[in-house]
Amino acid sequence: MKTKSASLEVSGCCHIRLNQPDVAQRYYEQRLSLAQDREDTVTIGVTMGDLGNTHALLGQYRVALDCFRRARAYFAEQEGAINALAYTDAGIVKAAQSIGDELAEYVSRSIAERLLIISDEGAKKQLQDGEYPGDLKQDVLCGLLALADDLPQTIPLISHISFHKPPCISTKDVLSLVGEFTRHTYDKDSPNPRDLFEAARYIAQIRRACEPMHCWRESAKASLALCSRERGARSLSLVPEILCRRTHDAQTSSGPLG
Repeated sequence: MKTKSASLEVSGCCHIRLNQPDVAQRYYEQRLSLAQDREDTVTIGVTMGDLGNTHALLGQYRVALDCFRRARAYFAEQEGAINALAYTDAGIVKAAQSIGDELAEYVSRSIAERLLIISDEGAKKQLQDGEYPGDLKQDVLCGLLALADDLPQTIPLISHISFHKPPCISTKDVLSLVGEFTRHTYDKDSPNPRDLFEAARYIAQIRRACEPMHCWRESAKASLALCSRERGARSLSLVPEILCRRTHDAQTSSGPLG
């Protein structure tokens, strides 16, 4: 039985390397079934983590998040599983951030598709419980987590929220957190959003405002590498100053959130 389990793990890993996560998923699910029959909690945890990676590669981030959470619950019961816990924690963060990215893209696309009814009420109608493919409250929090990479100064605002389980936080506190997030970054006079639909719009707007800085970082990396190759290390000190000026001009011209 152990030999079959190991064979299934290797087969799954090979198909991941071949960029065939849909095939790998079948092998991991078979291995999980064997481990559950034997009540092998260590193998269950490892395989749930493998399934989390597989679903993430398939773009199924909500399923991936659930797999990583379940894997973490099994590892939490094991002694000396520090590395395994760190591995699943990293998977949880990546899956949650990907969900947050999806939320912002969904909102932006929804608004763009209805430019003729772009009023607050019209845009809000594009995000209804029956239409949105997920838990809006959780995904709003995931959206804030996804923004932390571009806005590291906001990490203290969300550091008290654990994503190891579905967050236990009231809707009122989520709205307050989103408002504080916005005031802390761009719009100092921004009110708290009125509901989760508007909170999702806030996140999409903050994400859009972050894009010039993201472009600057990518341009800086490319420009520094180019200068290093073509003109040597002495020219490197000029590049960040030029790019900073360009970024400042871009951010100034973009105006406040709205």
